Amino acid sequence: MWIIPALIICGIPSVCQQADLLEELALQIVENGNTEDAEQLHEWITELMRNPLNINSCSKSKLNGSGLLTPFQVHGILKYRDAYGPFFSIYELAAIPGFRREFLENITPLIAFTDDDGPGKNIHHRGYLLTNLSDRFPHSAAYLRNDTVSPHYAGQPFKFTSRLKYEAGTQWVFAASFDKDPGEQWTNRKSPEHLSGYIQYRPEKILNNLVLGNFRIHRGMGLVHGTGFSAGTAGTTGIAMNGYRRSYVKAFASTMEYDYYRGLYAAAETDKWSVDLFFSERPEDISLFRIENGADLYEQVRKTGLHRTSPERDGYNLAREQAAGCSVNWSSDQGYLGVAGTRSQLQLTEGGVDSVRLLGPLVVPDTGRSNLSLYGVYFGNGLELFGEAAIDHQYRIACTGGATYELNVATMLSLSVRRYQPGFTGQTPKASGTGSEPENESGMNCGMVITPFSQARMFLNTDISRSILTAAGTPPGFRFRSNVRFVYNPVEEAEMLIVYSNRSGPVLLTGATPGNGYYSNESLNRYRFHATYNLSEKTRLSARIECSVMQSGGDRHNGKTGYAQFKTSPKKGTTMLYRLLLFDSEYWDNRIYTYEPGVRYSFLFPAWHGRGTRNVVVTSLKPWRWLTIRGKLGLTNYAHRRETGTGHDTRKGNRILDAELQVQIDL
Repeated sequence: MWIIPALIICGIPSVCQQADLLEELALQIVENGNTEDAEQLHEWITELMRNPLNINSCSKSKLNGSGLLTPFQVHGILKYRDAYGPFFSIYELAAIPGFRREFLENITPLIAFTDDDGPGKNIHHRGYLLTNLSDRFPHSAAYLRNDTVSPHYAGQPFKFTSRLKYEAGTQWVFAASFDKDPGEQWTNRKSPEHLSGYIQYRPEKILNNLVLGNFRIHRGMGLVHGTGFSAGTAGTTGIAMNGYRRSYVKAFASTMEYDYYRGLYAAAETDKWSVDLFFSERPEDISLFRIENGADLYEQVRKTGLHRTSPERDGYNLAREQAAGCSVNWSSDQGYLGVAGTRSQLQLTEGGVDSVRLLGPLVVPDTGRSNLSLYGVYFGNGLELFGEAAIDHQYRIACTGGATYELNVATMLSLSVRRYQPGFTGQTPKASGTGSEPENESGMNCGMVITPFSQARMFLNTDISRSILTAAGTPPGFRFRSNVRFVYNPVEEAEMLIVYSNRSGPVLLTGATPGNGYYSNESLNRYRFHATYNLSEKTRLSARIECSVMQSGGDRHNGKTGYAQFKTSPKKGTTMLYRLLLFDSEYWDNRIYTYEPGVRYSFLFPAWHGRGTRNVVVTSLKPWRWLTIRGKLGLTNYAHRRETGTGHDTRKGNRILDAELQVQIDL
C-alpha cells in the first residue's frame, strides 16, 4: 500500500478482474522507474484481497490507518453506521458524500461488509506459513567455477523465501519473512541474509497502535516520508493510496531490503487528535568505491540488497542509520491538519571505519538529516484541497499542493503544483506528479475524468516539469508527460482499454559529460490496446497489444509486444493461467514493460528487449483446507542469439527456463 496514491485503475473489478487491478497499477509505476514501489503495491493489494477491510466492524483508527479511505470518507461511514446500522452492500456507500462511482468500482475486491469480527465477538486466530523456491536455467556464468568470470557469485543460484503471519484476534499480529536472492549465501557475517518482521498490538483505546520491529511511515503528501502520490490524478481516479492521509504506519514484513525503519512505533488517537512517534536503528550497505573526503554518506547507500559478489558482501552493514520523529494531527469531518518532524543520523560502523582506512587518508563525517513539514487537506462538497510544505536541515524548502473538483456527475478536474528548492532532501521523499524522484523537478500537473456515457470513461493527464543540472548529469530543461486512457464496457462480460502516453524532454548524449551542453531532445510515444472477456464466472480471456516509438538524437526506434492470456478456475481451490507473449524491441531505451502474474506475493515486471517469445503457466491447487500448492513455469525464447544477459548474468543459449514452487500452510 505504499505507492503512488492516486493511480488510474480501469475496469469493474469482478473476481476474475482482480489481476487487471494489479496489472494496470503496477505498469504505471514501473514505467516511471519505480519498481520498488510496484513491489510494495503488489503486496498491499494482494493482502487486502485476501483479508479485505471490514467496513462494518473496523474502528475509526483502522479505517484511517488502512490508507484506502480519506478522513472525509471515514467520517461518512461512521455517521451512517451510527444512524442506520451496518452496511449490507457496496451500493449503500454510493449514498455517502465522497464516494464516486470509479472509486467504488475499484475498491470492491478490497472491502467487506460482514459483522463477525467486531469488538466483543469471538476471537479468531488465523495465519499462514508461505515458502517459495525458484530457479532459472541455464545458470549464469557467475556460477561457473573457472577463471573466465570474476568475481563469482558466492551462493547457490536459486531464490528462497519464507513468510509467516499470525493474527491472534483483532489486536495482536506477528509476522516475519526471510529471503535469500539468487547468488547469495544463507547467512552474511553469521546473520540471516535478510530477515524482517514485527509484533503489532492494536488495542481499541486511546493508545491504538504499537509496533515493535520493522515498519514504514507515511506523512502528509510524502515530501519527507512515504512513497508519495501522483498529484495530478489524486482524487480523480480509482484508489487513492498515500494521498491526503493523516500520518500512519504500516507494519513491514517484506522481502524488500530498503526504505523501511526498524525499532518502535506508537500512536494514540482521540476523536479529533492523533499523535505518533518512532525510534529506529537499522544497518545500511555502503558503496566504498564512491567514497570521497567529506562525503555525504546518504549518497553512498546501496539499496539493491544484493550480496553475491565480494564487493557487494564487503559493503554489507558498514553504516547504521538512527532516526526518530513524531507527528501531531487534528482532524474533523471535512479534513485535517498535521505537523511532523524527523531527525536521522547515518554513521560508519566499526567495520565501516576500518574499510575506509584501507582506501587511504579519507575523512568521512557522520551525516545527518532533519525535516519539518506541515500538511493539510480540506474536503468540501465536490471539492478537495490538499497541500504540504517541508524544510530540511539546510533550510531548503519544498512544497506541493492542489485541488480536485467534481464539476458534475460526469466530469472531475484536478490541478496540482510542486516546487523543490535545489538540493532539498527528505527522509524517503517520493511525492511527485509523475512518479519519478522529486528532487529538483518542479512543475505542475492537471487531470480530467470524463464519463461521456454510462459504459465509457476517459482519463486525461498532463504533467510539465523543469529540472536543473544535477551532479548525476540530469539535463536542465522542461519535460512533458501526457496520458490518455479510454475504458469501454460494451457489455458486463467485456472490457476494452485504449491508452496513449507521451514523454519528451532533454537527455544527455552518450559519452557527453554534464554541463558541456551536449543534450538532445528525446520523445517516447506508446500505444496500448487491452481487451478482456469473461466466458463465464470461472473463465476469462485477455489480450494486449502495445507499440512504442522513440525518437532520440535523430534516430527512430520501434518496439512492440503482444500477448494472449487464458485463466480458469474449474473448481474451488483450483486455478490455471496460461500466457503467450511475443516481443520485438531491439533498442534498450525503448524497452516495453509488462506485468507478469505469478504465485502469491511473487511477480515480475520484465522489460522486453530483443525479439522472441514468452510462455507462462501458473497453477494453484488446494487439496485440503489448510494446504495450498502453487507453481509457475516460464520459458523465454530469443531469436538470433547464442547467449542472453550481460556481465555476470550471461547465460549460454537463446532460452531461459524459470520455475517456482510455493507451499502455503494455513494456521
